[in-house]
Amino acid sequence: MDKEHNIYLINKNISSNLVPSPEEKTYYIDFKNYIEIEQFLRKTEPTIINIYDQTHTQDEVGKIIPVNDHINRIGDNPFIGKQKHFDIDFINIEKLYTQDVNGVTTNSCGHHAAQGQYPSTHLANIAIMAHVFKFTVKAFLVNT
Repeated sequence: MDKEHNIYLINKNISSNLVPSPEEKTYYIDFKNYIEIEQFLRKTEPTIINIYDQTHTQDEVGKIIPVNDHINRIGDNPFIGKQKHFDIDFINIEKLYTQDVNGVTTNSCGHHAAQGQYPSTHLANIAIMAHVFKFTVKAFLVNT
């Protein structure tokens, strides 16, 4: 797929000057609001989705770090009890993220205190939801 088919889904807490993306295909969303994210994904044709979540590391502010995997420490799951709603039984996330040679594993902590070297907020659940709706997932952390 070429660049014009990319969609950029960005945590609304990240400053727009830190994320390179075309404005017309960029959506700043509250990453805690799974209902809004689900509605967005359902009305969008599956394509490549670039998900940008915030992190806090020792790196310079604005550094963009590719994600290859996650550890889900969020504590809630938008799929539990809603398998029929999402038309799923088991979600295989073995190959969830597009891999990058410099990719890291993030600890998705939701609104809990950040844990690990590359913490994120709700990236794990959002990436899984995008995968359920047949998107190719590229994920990034933006050091804020």
